[in-house]
Amino acid sequence: MKKTVLVAIKKPNQPLEVREIEDKLEVLQEIVEGYIEAIYPMENLEEHSITIFGNEEAKLNHLPSNFWLYEKKDCMCGTALFFKDDEEGEMASLQPEDIQEIEKYLEKNKMNIFEHEEMDKYIKENF
Repeated sequence: MKKTVLVAIKKPNQPLEVREIEDKLEVLQEIVEGYIEAIYPMENLEEHSITIFGNEEAKLNHLPSNFWLYEKKDCMCGTALFFKDDEEGEMASLQPEDIQEIEKYLEKNKMNIFEHEEMDKYIKENF
């Protein structure tokens, strides 16, 4: 039996998308367009056991900037996949309150068009 989980996906310059996916490495890699890197944000997301998967080589591959990771003094590039961790550290479905926390986090950490352009230029020149 396939295990599916409810996740939130944030692509650059697109709204947050909530959907059910199969909990398989190949599916996760397809969403982030490459090798997976786990990002453990601070703030309220950590309190809710929410993790972000992103593309490990996003900056090297010059993927577009997405949102700020202020707590890491960095930015997320490429697609971000938000999911919940269960007690054993396995992927679990997001709950409605988790999605609300993700939306708040993204609103607080969003980039304006000037910041996107400047960050994308910086990444192309330095990575």
